[in-house]
Parts: sequence; C-alpha cells; structure tokens
Amino acid sequence: MKLRLRHKVAGLAIFSALLPVLGLAILIAAQDQKSTATIEREIDKIIGANLQHAVLDVYDLCSVANDLIQKQVTRTLGVADYVLEEQGGFSHGEEKVRWHAINQFDRETVSVELPQILIGDKGIAPNTSFAVRSPVVDQVKELVGGTCTVFQRMNADGDMLRVATNVENADGQRAVGTYIPAMRPDGSVDPVIRRVVQEREIYDGPAFVVNRWYLTSYRPILDETGYVVGMIYVGVRRDEASSLKSAISEAEIGANGYSWVMFGKDKARANQFVLTGPSFPHGLKINEITDENGKKFFEEIRQSAIALDSKKAGETGSRTVMWKDMEGEPHKLEIYYVYFKPWDWVMGVTALAEDFSEPHRQIEAVFDEILFATLVGAIVLMFLIFALATWLGGIIARPISFLTRIAGHVARGELAAAQREVDAGCGMGVKQKDLSRATDETGELFRAIQDMIGNLQQLVSEMKGASGQLTESATEINTSARQQSSTAQDFGASSTQIAAAVKQISSTSQELSKTMTSVTTGARQTTTVASEGRSHLDAMRDGVDDLSLATQSVSGKLSTIAEKAQNINNVVTTISKVADQTNLLSLNAAIEAEKAGEFGLGFAVVAREIRRLADQTAVATLDIEQMVKEMQSSVSAGVMEMDKFNEAVRSGVDTVNRLSGQMENIINEVEALTPRFESVQEGMEAQASGASQISEAVGALNTAAMQTKTSLEGFQSAASKLNFAVTAVNGGIARFKTDDEGDEKPASNPQES
Repeated sequence: MKLRLRHKVAGLAIFSALLPVLGLAILIAAQDQKSTATIEREIDKIIGANLQHAVLDVYDLCSVANDLIQKQVTRTLGVADYVLEEQGGFSHGEEKVRWHAINQFDRETVSVELPQILIGDKGIAPNTSFAVRSPVVDQVKELVGGTCTVFQRMNADGDMLRVATNVENADGQRAVGTYIPAMRPDGSVDPVIRRVVQEREIYDGPAFVVNRWYLTSYRPILDETGYVVGMIYVGVRRDEASSLKSAISEAEIGANGYSWVMFGKDKARANQFVLTGPSFPHGLKINEITDENGKKFFEEIRQSAIALDSKKAGETGSRTVMWKDMEGEPHKLEIYYVYFKPWDWVMGVTALAEDFSEPHRQIEAVFDEILFATLVGAIVLMFLIFALATWLGGIIARPISFLTRIAGHVARGELAAAQREVDAGCGMGVKQKDLSRATDETGELFRAIQDMIGNLQQLVSEMKGASGQLTESATEINTSARQQSSTAQDFGASSTQIAAAVKQISSTSQELSKTMTSVTTGARQTTTVASEGRSHLDAMRDGVDDLSLATQSVSGKLSTIAEKAQNINNVVTTISKVADQTNLLSLNAAIEAEKAGEFGLGFAVVAREIRRLADQTAVATLDIEQMVKEMQSSVSAGVMEMDKFNEAVRSGVDTVNRLSGQMENIINEVEALTPRFESVQEGMEAQASGASQISEAVGALNTAAMQTKTSLEGFQSAASKLNFAVTAVNGGIARFKTDDEGDEKPASNPQES
C-alpha cells in the first residue's frame, strides 16, 4: 500500500506520542503489582500482629483476674481458719457416722463408717438443706462470701469427704456426702489430694468442685502427730467473673469476627465452649465444627495451644482455616489462640479474612484509578494528536500536491495547462496569490517553477519562430532549383557547401533536443527532491512540536501518580480502628480495676501490652510511609526518563537543521535551470547562423545554376534534407503547448514540395 505524504506525517506523530505513553503504562502496571503486593503483605502482618495482641490481651485479663480472685480466695481461707478456731477447732468424736459417699466425678456411691467430726464440742451431722444452718461454712459465707467446705479423710488413700459445705449440687441441695477421690477416673492422682494429703501443703488454683470449676484454696487439717485428718476449702466459681467474660465475648474482632474460650485438658467438657462472641454460630459443638476437608480443627488448635504453653507460658499460635458456614458459604478464617493453664482455658480470636479486605481493595482501587487515568489520557491524547497530525498533514501535503501537479504538466509539455493551474489555482484551496506570497520553502519552490514555466514558454516560442524561417528558406531553395535546372552542371560545389551547412544545422538541432531533454529531466528530478525534502522537513518539525506536547502530558500524569500515592495513607485509618478495639479491652480492664480497688494495680500489665501494641502500630505505619516514598522515587525515575526523551527531541532539531541545508542545495539546483536555458538559446543562435550560411550558399548556387544541371540536382537533394531536419525540429517543439495554442495539438509541418 502506497502511503501519501499526509498519512506519513500523521503516522509519525501518532507513533511518537504512542511510544512514551505505552512505556509509561507498562511502568505503572509493573509498579502497581509490586507495590500492591508489598503493601498487602505489610497490612497482613499488621492485622496478624493486632489479632495476636488481642488474644494476648485476653490472656492478660484472665491472668490479672486470676491473681485478684486467687488473692481474694487466700484471704477467705484465712477467715475460714479463724472461724474454725473460734468455734472450737476440728476433732474426732467417739461416735461413728455412716456415710453413703458419692464420687464427684463418676457419681459412684460407697458406704463408709467414719468417726464423727466435732467442731468444738458439737458433732457434725449430715445436713443437705440450706434451711438448716451448718457450722463454720455458713458463717464464712456471711462474712466474706464464696463457698466453704470442711472435709474428713475417708481412708489411707486420701479420699476426702464433704461433711459440711455450702456448695450447691445439681439438685439445689448442699453437696454433703460427696467426696474427692484420690485417684481420678483416668488413673491420675487428683492434684488437690497430691498437694494437701501427700505434700501437706496448701493448694491454690482451679479445681473441679462437685459439678463446676472453682478458683480454690485447700489447707490440710493435721492431728497432733502431723497426720492429715481432713482439710478446709474456700473457693469462688470461675464463671462468676461476669464482667471478665463479657469483656472477652464482646471484644470486636473486625466486622464479623469473634472471641471464644474452650476447655483444655478437661476431657469431660472437651466438646463445650466456655464462652463465645456474638458473631459465633450458636448451637454448634466443638466436634461438629470442621474445615472444608472435614478436619476438626478446634481439636487440633486445643492440642497445639497446650503444646505451645508447655514450652513457654503464654505462647500464642495461629492457624488459617477454610470453613463453610451454615448456608454453605466458604470463609477464610484467621485464628490466633493461647492456653491459660491456671483455668485450663484455650482462648482465641477468629477473624474473617473478608473483614480486612477493604484496605486491599482500596489499594487496588488507587492503582487501578491511576492506570485507568493514564490509559484514558493516552487515548484522548492519541485522538487529539491524530486530529492535529491530519490537519497539519493536509496543510503540508496540499501545496506539495499542487506543485507536483504543475510539475506533471510541465513534464508532459503542457505549459499552457501548467500556467493555467498557476493562475487559476487547484481544487484544494491553494491559490496562486497564497503561494506567491509565502515565505517558506513551498513559496520559494512555487516561484521557481513559475519562472521555469515562463522561461520554457519563451524558449519554445523563439524556437517556433526560427523553425518557420527555416521552412521558408527551404521552400525558396527548391523554387530556385527548379528555375535554374539549366545550370545543374555548376551546382556541385554549392551543393557541397549546402550539405555541410545542413549537417551543421542538423547537429545543432540534435544538441538542442538533447539539451531540452536534460533540462526537462533535471527540472523534474530537482522538483521531486525539493518537494520530498520540504515535506519531510515540515513533518519532522511538526513531530518535534507534538513530542513536546506529549512530554508535557506525561509529566502531568506523573504528577497525578504522586497525588494518588497520598491516598494510601487512608490505610492507616483501618489500622487505627483495629487499635481502638484494643483500647476497648483496656477500658474493660480499667472498670475491673475500679471494682477491685487496691487490687486493680495488677491491671498495669494490660496497660503495658496496649503501649506495646501502639508502638508496633507506629512501626508498621512508618513502613507504609517508606513504601509511599519508594513509589514517589519511581515517579522521579519517570521524570528523569522524560528528561532523556527531551534530549532526544533536541537531537531531532539538529537533524531538521541539516535537512534545511539539503533544501538549500535543492534550491540551488532549481536556480541552475537558467544557465541550461541559456545553452538552449545559444544552440538556437548557432542554428540561425547555419541557416544564414545556407542562404549565402543558395545565392551562390543561383549564380552558378545556369552553368551546371548536375550542381542544381545536388542542391535540390540538399534542400530536401534541410526540409526533413526542419520537420524534425518542429515535431520536437510541438510537444510543448504554449498559451497561443492552448490544449490543441500542433499543426503538421509542411511536406516537401
């Protein structure tokens, strides 16, 4: 496919604009993927750190609450000791009492007869009704609250029987007659029995009492020999810390996350949750919750938490689980957990990955907006450049097409048509007066062609006049030859001179024809070179202007990238929201501290953890700011590349200047046409001189015509050759149509008489 000049100009402009825009789009796309992946990794780290701190805050709350409650229980044990001593102390009577003792674990009943326990001088009888007052235990409850029990040792193994208690069983009665076996159903020694009976030390910690877990304190009761004959117990139900449980269960973990607590080593209640957050799917048992592969991941979490705690107390673990809700919708769960050994609790927080996807979507939206704006700007810029290049291409191509059209008329010898094109203009809106006044290269070329047409018309007119004179001379010679046939014998010498003159005229005519051909070819080549050079020069100048505009547009887009990079700071807002949830735990801790009075000092641990969380959040924020700086550095690199591109544009200006020098050479070639026309004119003068010599020779022949007939015949032959030469010259001149002839074909030359 042949491209025209205007198409080449438009194509060059569009390519020059498209290349940097494509490069910028590729750079933005590459930076988009790299920066987005880096920022998302850092956000995931921050989210993981906040979830870890959330579960550690729950751990610390439980630890502080455990310390406070345990101190309260220890003080209550002192009160119980005081009441026991005040009422006369613990001793055995002589009477026997038969008990139907019930194992608090497996509910098996054994019948045993034991000495009656005396408090002071009063014996303790089995009393299961709260309506009837029991010694020691009821007074302790009235003084300090909580539960209290007096135990009697049943046997050498150390089984302990409750003989007086205010602990309530499942029937709402006093749990008198239940006992703590030394050996548990799983074959292990009960930790309370080991500590109190075997080691004869006070046991402080959680213990299973009848049917619930309590925070307890057990002190052995010794006889005079140091033998453990019983023990006294005080305790507080662990699940009575309602404010603590509310603080744990109501902690906000994202939009749909939740906290949860389950038992650790307690196999009897391994399938139950201690508490769960509001967002937890209620009604599910632990063994009913599985991941998408059918694994019971909560059981695996339980074992992992206990194993981690055995290595280091308070060590947290994490797990990512794909889980389907009740409607079958899949969810990605991020779970962080820890084992709290004093209460045998495995505590954890569960966050749904989609709750924290908003920062990721915001970052992707920012980069997508940048890339979209760049592509839209590139498309708009391409359309503008295409329109501008088409318009400029038309401005450049129309004069060149007009001049090419005129040159075609000249090349075909249609001088009159060429002159009419110059005078009347063409159908492309290019008028003679416009180009004749133009000061650029197209105006100079137009004026040179205009002068060339005028010179050619003058030259052709002069040649036609000379040709007519030659024709008349040949006719006169033939007439004289017929009239002087009697002198044919004297015609030989004159005939020789006439032949020589005719040869000279013929030679001159041939040289003239060659010169005219050379002039026409040179003019056509020079016109073509000048036209192409001029169009290319203008196209390159326009291309330089377009490249400058494109550079400015790209610089603007880089500024837009710098502005959009600031939007990434919105991610810090999400981080602050997560930190606010941590502060909620701190507020709950402060409320508990207020309730605890002087024992609230233990909540300083929570404050330290909150400060540590704030510090890590600040470090993460600095990391994000560093990433924003890296993005801005990439934008600066883009600006440097644009500076290099501007240097290439300046190099293009130098090339344009060199092309201007070439155009000057083309103009010189056009100016060289005038000497060639002068050469043609000199040839015509030589032809005229030859014709004059012929005329003189004819005169001599006329004088000698009467002397020889042979000479006359030779003269007639020479006259015929002269007539043939004149016909050839007229045929060459007939190719050029001047103003006098218009577009009509030249008349035939006269034939030899």
